[in-house]
Amino acid sequence: MAGRRTVAALPQPGFRPGEELPDSLDALCAAHAEAVAGLAAGRPFALVGHSAGANAAHALARHLEARGDGPAALVLADVYTPRAPGAMGVWRDVMLRWAMDRSPVPPDDTRLTAMGAYHRLLLGWTPGPTRAPVLHLRATLPMADWTDPDEDWRSVWDTAHTVADVPGNHFTMMTEHAPATARAVDGWLDALFGGNRRRGEA
Repeated sequence: MAGRRTVAALPQPGFRPGEELPDSLDALCAAHAEAVAGLAAGRPFALVGHSAGANAAHALARHLEARGDGPAALVLADVYTPRAPGAMGVWRDVMLRWAMDRSPVPPDDTRLTAMGAYHRLLLGWTPGPTRAPVLHLRATLPMADWTDPDEDWRSVWDTAHTVADVPGNHFTMMTEHAPATARAVDGWLDALFGGNRRRGEA
């Protein structure tokens, strides 16, 4: 996105030693909402989240919409919910080994504890529709063999307005294939808003 859109990352609290974890999903969304309001400064913006972060992005979008300053667009990349984990539940060990062996920031005790805490925060959460249009990005490659003929391994999001498949698996779509993922997001935002670069820029 460099040179095309302004991008900011919202770190989830609790993944570094000494950081406190949010005690509720509402508390997390309230903190992020203030950060987003400061970054957007009244300009239209898009929210993007990947994996569990996509659940948080969706919850944040709903929180912002409820208070009247929601996003212009929402992008959910390979999202699976804790209540319906699908293939991610089957591949839990594969996912953990992949993260331990290949992640640029390998999970330690603090990060693993935070992952469990966020899982609990989202376990009772039920996603609802958003006013913002939703782009649902799905990985093209599975994390491991999939033999269930009755269920697709790919991510499902029932209220998506647009679904697009991008190269890579659950992790590599955001690493070595990140340029292709970024082009998919950028092109969708352009099509959605007629190439107005101010839309979805934060």
